[in-house]
Amino acid sequence: MYHDIMLQLGAILIAGITAQWAAWRLKQPSIVFLIIAGFLLGPVTGLVNPDGLFGEILLPLASISVALILYEGGLSLNIRELKNIGRSLFSLVTIGAAITWVLSALLAFYILGFSFKTAVLFGAILVVTGPTVIIPLLKQLKPSGRSGKILKWEGIVIDPVGASLAVLVFEAILAYGIKGVGDTIALVVLKTALSGAVAGTAAAFFLIFVIKKNLVPDYLQNPVSLMAVVMAYIAANTFQNEAGLLAATVMGIILASQRIIDIKPIVEFKENLRVLIISVLFIVLAARIPAEALEYAGLPALLFLILLIFFVRPVSVFISTLFSKMSVKEKTMIAFMAPRGIVAAAVASVFEMRMTEAGLDPGGLVYMTFIVIIGTIIFYGFAAVPLGRRLGIARINPQGVLIVGACGWIRRIAKALAEEKIKVALVDSNNANITAAKVEGFEAYYGSALAENIADTVSIEEFGKMLAMTPNDEVNMMARDKFGKAIGLKNTYRFYSRVEAQKPEKIEKAALLSNLLFGTRAYYYALEEIFSRGGVVKKTLITKDFNYEKYLELYGDAAIPLFIITKARELFIYTKTGFRQPAEGELLISLVPCAGSAGNGENTNK
Repeated sequence: MYHDIMLQLGAILIAGITAQWAAWRLKQPSIVFLIIAGFLLGPVTGLVNPDGLFGEILLPLASISVALILYEGGLSLNIRELKNIGRSLFSLVTIGAAITWVLSALLAFYILGFSFKTAVLFGAILVVTGPTVIIPLLKQLKPSGRSGKILKWEGIVIDPVGASLAVLVFEAILAYGIKGVGDTIALVVLKTALSGAVAGTAAAFFLIFVIKKNLVPDYLQNPVSLMAVVMAYIAANTFQNEAGLLAATVMGIILASQRIIDIKPIVEFKENLRVLIISVLFIVLAARIPAEALEYAGLPALLFLILLIFFVRPVSVFISTLFSKMSVKEKTMIAFMAPRGIVAAAVASVFEMRMTEAGLDPGGLVYMTFIVIIGTIIFYGFAAVPLGRRLGIARINPQGVLIVGACGWIRRIAKALAEEKIKVALVDSNNANITAAKVEGFEAYYGSALAENIADTVSIEEFGKMLAMTPNDEVNMMARDKFGKAIGLKNTYRFYSRVEAQKPEKIEKAALLSNLLFGTRAYYYALEEIFSRGGVVKKTLITKDFNYEKYLELYGDAAIPLFIITKARELFIYTKTGFRQPAEGELLISLVPCAGSAGNGENTNK
């Protein structure tokens, strides 16, 4: 018995992490791999029996796991973002949710042949989307305008709304035929909103208080955070079933929006915990699906899926945002991004068990939910990026450059990029530098690049690269770490430090970990010296008649290559370990120590 349990637990963990790795390796949504792995472990091989393994604790474990996922999602939401998207978001999660519920229920009743009670509950479950799927898609898509923020918020906020709606429907089903159904519904809504908001707010301020007052050591902050969200979930659920999901979301949003304590360690811990939870939970839920569930994957299911994607979602989006200021392109992008994920699977599994306990037949509730999850993930996963490109909203490979630092000579480098239609923005804590940058026509932001609210003022997703070019070595290193989380460390660059400049072996070691700008001769004070002696930024078009060899003959080793702009208008940045010769048709931007060495006027601009 003991060895059997250990075998099942080990198989779940190994299969879950392996599926996550395979998804990363193949650059595909992980949930599809997790469902396949769970199906193989459960009905196909019989290696894992979740009901026998977990017994009665399976339902509460699934519910608490979903709460933790929503809490982690809430930590990525800053309430200040609602300034521009609040009205549209509210319409989507209220009017849009109601339309999705009604239309999905009708389609389930008439096409899938569900009973009226099951169809209505199924429609409520399909209100939720999948934040664990949407957010990775948004990172790949990088949509411009408001559509990205709205989709991120909707993907997280709609989950407690959909779960609460499912509770409301389930309560109404149990009360069917009783005169007080209306009163029951109103009471469920009121209790869910109040208990969720109060419990989530109280837990957030409890955590803020104990961390601010140093009542817990650093190594206990994450465990206390985990304890607080579970406390909030249980407290809210005590008053109303599934209100704990709202409490967890509210707690996360409050913590993300406050500026009293630093939540970076908590966010990092929760991100890692989320991966583990999703890996295990999806395997367990998928393993519960019996082999005969494949009978549901027929023409009715396909027709339902097509109508859900091409009819229900677009209708709900365009009607709910009828009076929104969003463009048609933004609405279209939102209308074709609604994958279902772990929350839908968990909620469906929970209510299937509750219907069975209440003596009701859940029919194909769980089976169709998993079919919808797989179908929507596959469709939106493949369609989102091409659609975003067609609409002109996607920024798959943004070439914009965010430069930390805005002194005079840095602005001259930035100007060379801006003249070639490369989007450039400057961030500096020196007000005089920012004022001068704005006068010169740059997009410039006053403040510290390390400030917590930098994302409120700078649309980081518009920039594919970050160059830390301040005289402060510590700021450059910290800026790399900060922006690396948003755009990837491989897209962040910095000068090497004065300490590294004095010891070549340190440069070699640092170059393995960081993108060191412009080679071994280029650190802040070295470039400042070159510019002070008359150095200029040159732009040289490499042609058949004027190739790189002739460029070297003209400028010699004194010139410092900075950038290459390729024929495809992509930006290549020279680093300590990243050097290549520009090809014919490419534009080389370099720093030439002496303005008098300009040379070939046809190939050298300004």
